[in-house]
Formats: sequence, structure tokens, C-alpha cells
Amino acid sequence: MNERLSEYKSNDLIGLDELVEYAKLEDLIFKCDPANLETIGNVIKKYDESIIRQLIFYCAEVRRSEFPFLLKIWKMLPPTSKKYPKNAFVKYLCQKGQLPYTSNTYKNYERIVERNSLEEIIYNHDFDKFVSYYDSCTNIEEKTFTFGYEIYNVFQFAAFCRSVNIFKYLVLEGWKIDESVAESAVCGGDLQIISICMENGINMINFLPQAIEYHHNDIVEWMINNFPITQSINYLSPAAESFNTTAFIYFFGEYFDAAKKSNSQEILMIWAKGLNVNLRTLFNENHPLIVAASAGNFEVVKFLIKNGANPYLEDSRGTTIATYANIYDCNMMKEYLKSSIDKKPTIVNIRIQDDLD
Repeated sequence: MNERLSEYKSNDLIGLDELVEYAKLEDLIFKCDPANLETIGNVIKKYDESIIRQLIFYCAEVRRSEFPFLLKIWKMLPPTSKKYPKNAFVKYLCQKGQLPYTSNTYKNYERIVERNSLEEIIYNHDFDKFVSYYDSCTNIEEKTFTFGYEIYNVFQFAAFCRSVNIFKYLVLEGWKIDESVAESAVCGGDLQIISICMENGINMINFLPQAIEYHHNDIVEWMINNFPITQSINYLSPAAESFNTTAFIYFFGEYFDAAKKSNSQEILMIWAKGLNVNLRTLFNENHPLIVAASAGNFEVVKFLIKNGANPYLEDSRGTTIATYANIYDCNMMKEYLKSSIDKKPTIVNIRIQDDLD
């Protein structure tokens, strides 16, 4: 997928080179490799801190074992303001249900599963302990685990935790692979488990949005290479919302190329600058511009506006891009909107100017 990005010419898509650089930063953060911390610390200085904070928040939702790593990046950001107080990151995790709120939360944020539990055995891929537990437990089919926003049974949890040997053992024990197990496997991101699901008749392309959302771009690439994808535009909003800009650029470029090759104005929707993404077939709620802004992903917002997206677009509640820029206190986006919107005193322009002031 990364090789495909280099094929798009920057003179076709305005601001593509800058967006690719931002995508590389995202990928470094989602890899959660301590060896990359120094590089990350140097690169994040180039971006509005509100964007980086929302990126860290989202990463914490899909990389629950990496809270200590993400906290180190958080501490690299400028001194926190009233909007982001000293313990904002840990408080956010508590509010989202990622951590239980107790008097010891700030000391114990590294512990995300109960000690000496079946959950910990699966999470740590401890095969011998699991087999011993399995043989002695009479109601293991009834056990469930709440992890983040989801509730998993034992089989689903093994798939999600990438516990390959435990997963294979359960297959041999006759546990049924269904779509819920396959979805857990894609969210976990282990290709071996995903392949076993596919061999059991599951159509894995149905879970491409989950691979995008969990930032498993190796799985995204595997799906692209193994299944036909005809509606690239359907994946723009999931990619924008989940700070997966590598996937966003890929699918945007695929749609852009398809539009260029077609001579139907109905499909093209291209301005001289590039792609007009004000697609009438999309509800505004699902429009990539609105979705990116509502997530605080303003590097993608800026790229879309540069390439023809309507900066005046609003959702059904009348929320504008400028409103979201204020909500997230993104100074870069505020300044960009001030310089790019039409100065004509229309009702929409006046409201956007009010939002920015």
C-alpha cells in the first residue's frame, strides 16, 4: 500500500506530500515502538498539538496495552492548558472506560487485565496455563470479558489478543468460527488467525473497515491484494475518523484515479484542482470532511479543502468545520479557515466567521 502512494503525483492532488509525511508520523505512533520515541518527539513539533492529542486519544482506544508508551508521547507536548490538565490522558482513559477509576488509577494505569485471571492468561498467550484452566473449568463457554467497549467470549478474546496457539486449540476443541470471531480476529490483527477464519468460509473483506479503524495496515494491504474493492470512497470516512491517513490516502487516490479514467461527469466530480468531494450520494454525517473534523483530524480536513471539498459543509445539527476547530482548539485549522473561506458576507460565511472569532 505504501508503494502505491508514491504513484500519485503531487501536482494532481494538492498537499499530498505534506499529508504523506503526516501519515508516516501516525504510523510511527501506532507501531508503539520505544525505539521511535526520539523521532516522534522531533516530528510532532511540526503539528498543532490539538491534532496530536486527539491522535494519542484515538490510539489509546485501539492499542490498550500501550498506555505507558502513549503517555511518554503525551508528556513531549507543550505544557498543558486548562483544556488539557496535568492528568488529562489518564482521566480520558477513565472516562472512556479504558481504565477503572480508583484512587490508585494514576499509579496502576499499566495494568489493564486482572492479575491471575483467565483474561490475563489469554492476553499473555500463556498456552500451558490456558490448557490447564480449560481442562478444569466446567463453564468456560459462559465466561466473558469486558475489554474497552466490547464484550468477548473466550474464543473471540483469543482471536482479539492474537493468541494463536490458544485460538488453534479452541478450533480443535470444536469451537465455531462465526463472523463475530472473524471480526475479533481482524481487530486483533493477526494474519494467521484471520487466514484460519477465511478457510472456514468467512468473507473477510466485510471487515476491512475494522482493519482500517484498528490501524492494521498490513491486514488492509492483504485484503486489498486478495479481494476486489470497487467502492474505495466508502472507506474514506472510517480512515479519516480513525487517524489512519495511510489508508485514507490510498483509497482517496484509488477513487481519484478511477474518476480521472472515466469521462462521465457524473462520476468524475473533478475540478481543475482535483477531486470535488462534495458528493451528493453521501449524507453529510458520513462525509469524510465532517467525519475528519468531528474526530479532530484536521490535517485530513485541510487536505480535503485544498482539493475541492466545501469548507462551508455542515452536519444535520448545523455544526460547521469552524465549530469543530473551536471545540478542539486547533489554531492551525482556525487560521487556515480564516485565510481560505470566501469573504462575501453571506449568512453561512458570517456564521463561520463568528465561530472562528
